[in-house]
Order: sequence, then structure tokens, then C-alpha cells
Amino acid sequence: MTIHDPVTLALSIAAFVVSFVTAAFTVNRYIAARRRHLAALQWQRTLELSERLAKYGKYGGGDPSHLESYATADK
Repeated sequence: MTIHDPVTLALSIAAFVVSFVTAAFTVNRYIAARRRHLAALQWQRTLELSERLAKYGKYGGGDPSHLESYATADK
């Protein structure tokens, strides 16, 4: 396809630039939304783990008072 008219050439270049910018903007929006989604999932997981740690303790035992009976059993 040969374009001899300069106006048609300018319009076709402008249409290509607009379509390229629109595609780049759309991809950028998708990537930003995906990053926000993954950050929200990571934050939710962090909250769940911190709640579990507060509830059960570092080793999952909860209240460590049952260890006192082992410490005083030898005395």
C-alpha cells in the first residue's frame, strides 16, 4: 500500500501513535492492578499469620504454662 497524500500519511501515523499509546496505557493499568492485587493478598496473609502467632505463640503451643510442670518435676 503506497500513500501519496501527505495528509493521509500524517493521519495514519497519528492513528498508529494513538493506538500504541492506548495499548501501552492499558497494559500499564493491568500491571498496576495486578501488583495491587498481589500486595493485598500478601498483606492479608501477613495479618493472618500475625493473628495466628498472637493466638498460638511462636511454636504453636499457645499458653506455655504447661511447661512449668516439667521444670518442677525433678525437684
